[in-house]
Amino acid sequence: MVKGKTIEEIYYGKEYQVASKIPTERFLFIQWILDFVCVTEALSSNYDRWYQQLFYIKLAELLKMKSEEISQKFGKDKYILKVTTCLNKICDTLSDDECIYIIYRRDSAAHPFQNGYDIFDTSGEKIKTERVLTFKEKSRSLGREDIDRAIDKILESSGNVDKNYDLEIVKKLSPSILELKEGLYENYMNSITFFE
Repeated sequence: MVKGKTIEEIYYGKEYQVASKIPTERFLFIQWILDFVCVTEALSSNYDRWYQQLFYIKLAELLKMKSEEISQKFGKDKYILKVTTCLNKICDTLSDDECIYIIYRRDSAAHPFQNGYDIFDTSGEKIKTERVLTFKEKSRSLGREDIDRAIDKILESSGNVDKNYDLEIVKKLSPSILELKEGLYENYMNSITFFE
């Protein structure tokens, strides 16, 4: 106890929360990158359906991030700058259709029902509406038909087999993603020591 305060009061106090916010967010972000790199590395040598789903979840969330927001959050952190450079490189490598497909695969892996994106009126009729997807530093308002067209285009290019595109996207992006290994473990361990 510090001058009559319990450990809970100290931990949940505003001063502690403000002081620990950036290191905590940095740690969580580095941990996210570590998971992404490990999954990519595993998929580079051996296809695994479960790892592939995690790959899409991690990749789609990173595609939604804006470099400016990351920079504002972490400043000129050398390793984080390396991450944003890599993310920009990945975005430049992917077509818009691929980004839409990646988000679709993320949603398929993370949600049991896909109709949660549909809007219904009080009588149960589906209302056609556009969905806002953010990737490559921009938000796009897309109708269901636009999303379906992009997904169909990607699937057609890979013989209508998800696994074919899974193998292709990992092969295409792994060189850029695996560049993040350099300095990753050291940054991860430095992030952990803040909390000791």
